[in-house]
Amino acid sequence: MERVFRLDNGQIVCPVEHTKEVLAKYSYKDNVKVYVGCDSQNRRYNTSYVVVIAYRYGTRGTHYIYTRDNVKKIRDRWKRLSNEVSLSVEVANHLQENGIKVNCIDLDFNSKEIARSHELVAWAKGWVTNLGYNCTVKPEEQVASRAADHLVKH
Repeated sequence: MERVFRLDNGQIVCPVEHTKEVLAKYSYKDNVKVYVGCDSQNRRYNTSYVVVIAYRYGTRGTHYIYTRDNVKKIRDRWKRLSNEVSLSVEVANHLQENGIKVNCIDLDFNSKEIARSHELVAWAKGWVTNLGYNCTVKPEEQVASRAADHLVKH
């Protein structure tokens, strides 16, 4: 995987090495869980995607690393949202291939019928769960996609 991940201070980190360090350092006392999530936003000329790997330390907080990709603007909402799922799965697969258990993939879709992303919830959850991952959608509690939402807007 050729993505460049950063800490919130901008420092570049290897996602596998960083995750293994976090798990080795904190898992014994904090029951650290690993979450992956993605969000996207259309801008004037491009679409920005942010993928987050979040580490939740029991009830003691969370920190994350992230990567950002800018591509030519994707006007088709369903294509843009399906790319969010694809990017999340790609990162989760990379972690799993390197011996890291991903506890959950957060999908930035809303299960409420009023939301436009509602139509894709069953499809996206089916894809992710068939690959063996747990997943959440809004309004369930989400860790990684909330961080991605915050980052994609800045």
